[in-house]
Amino acid sequence: MHDSLIEEKSAILIKINESDIAVHALRAQIEEVKSEKSQLQLEMSNLDHEIQSANLQFTDVKHPFVQTELEKNLLVEEKFYLLRKINE
Repeated sequence: MHDSLIEEKSAILIKINESDIAVHALRAQIEEVKSEKSQLQLEMSNLDHEIQSANLQFTDVKHPFVQTELEKNLLVEEKFYLLRKINE
């Protein structure tokens, strides 16, 4: 009976030790995932800044085209106005 209890105790201690090892491994994985998460958040932030910069550049490039389109429309209106005046 005494030997049986010693064997059970040894088996339980082995399982406890294995559980401790598993818990330690899981904690290490958690820390690794947290680190990866932080790195991905930083990359997302950098990409957001790049997108904002690209949008500003696009706006800067687009502005002259919009101005040119407005000027073109004014010239077309003026042309039709002058054609009406000529035909009167």
